[in-house]
Amino acid sequence: MNYEGDDRRPTSLPSEILINILSFLPTKSAVATAILSRSWRHLWTHITALRFTITDFPEHKFNAIFFFIIRRVSWRHINTIELTINAHPNVRDPSSLTRLIHDIVYNGTNIKHLKVIYENYKLCTISLPTSIFKKQSLEALEVYAPNGVSLGDVKVLHKNPNLRKLLITIREHHLVIFDKLLKSWPLLEILHVHFNMVAERNHPIKIISQNLKWLSVNLVGEECFIDTSKIMLDTPKLEYFEVHSPIMVKFCFLKTPSGLLKAKLFMGDGNDQSLNLYSNYVMSVFNPILRVKTLKLSGDLLIALANLDVKVEVFHKLSHLEVGLSCRRSLGGVRRFLRQCPNVECLVLKKTCRAKWDGLNWSQINFLPLRDKIERIELWNFDGSGIICYIFSVAKGLKKLDIIIQIQNNGESANLKKIEISQELLALSKELPSCEINILLY
Repeated sequence: MNYEGDDRRPTSLPSEILINILSFLPTKSAVATAILSRSWRHLWTHITALRFTITDFPEHKFNAIFFFIIRRVSWRHINTIELTINAHPNVRDPSSLTRLIHDIVYNGTNIKHLKVIYENYKLCTISLPTSIFKKQSLEALEVYAPNGVSLGDVKVLHKNPNLRKLLITIREHHLVIFDKLLKSWPLLEILHVHFNMVAERNHPIKIISQNLKWLSVNLVGEECFIDTSKIMLDTPKLEYFEVHSPIMVKFCFLKTPSGLLKAKLFMGDGNDQSLNLYSNYVMSVFNPILRVKTLKLSGDLLIALANLDVKVEVFHKLSHLEVGLSCRRSLGGVRRFLRQCPNVECLVLKKTCRAKWDGLNWSQINFLPLRDKIERIELWNFDGSGIICYIFSVAKGLKKLDIIIQIQNNGESANLKKIEISQELLALSKELPSCEINILLY
């Protein structure tokens, strides 16, 4: 393309715009622009973000290149750092990684967002340098390591008045330190925390944060047991609550947040043998979230609900319900729950991957108590049209139906399936001519 005499050339852009563009690139690519021309030679040194992936550089040259870059950039402009540790033996040692992070934090006087992802090395635990917790400018901290983050060196807590977002993986024996750290972040609004639990310990998880609005808790570890998984919450301003756990979890709010509008509960895999125990306290899971407008459920919670002897409270405000169907037993829980949701307008039914091994098919979803108020239904991993006739005959207020078909290895067969279902729907749609029908492949 000939740019001669044309102001559309990249070099005709103001330096501020070019620097902003380079800041969104991986640092390796930003540095490489220095060879384009004399005017670009030092442009990269003014970028506002450093984005490193260890394998971007040769192993034997990584340290030299890394220190070359951090000595050349203008640190007063750097506000974002992203570091992905995914290879190279010289960074497998947690102590060398700690020094690496410390060098970055030490130089970055105005860092607002620090993100460290430690991949693959599950046998190592990251020990965060204490300098991170002293960084007053920090607004967002994201540190993920499969085997957890060590907080053992954090002895003196420094209040950070600006931290608003935290993503971290915590070892169970650091729960006490984590409790203290939360108190040093008074303005924290978003918390995404992975707890790496072990069976031989029995420490309840406590999350106390007066300004927290978004909370996601993920329990990981193969040896989680029901007695070790208790979550105690004091979060009066919470608006979104999410729990992922391989088993059912006990959680209780000191005071139910009045603004809690969305909740997502994925507990168990639908194959637990302790469902009788779960049924005894399943209502303690639902009671704190009775006022939510959007709710996503999956796993053992639905199965335990089907076995419940007591009456389920009514969810008067619930308008959007999404459920993951893992087995035939979970259908009983969905039927029972829908009866207590008189105002649901959008219903999403997802058949999970495990469902096909449990003999669950769409024809068994007939007789769900669908109400006239339901305006939209989504059917995920759809593989049969038997339920459509039932939906059209019951949900008279339906305005939109989305059918999502999972593509297997053979894309051609998926298209044939789509055509087959389309033909069947064309005949059935006469019962609800105002209903919009979409068939999607993924």
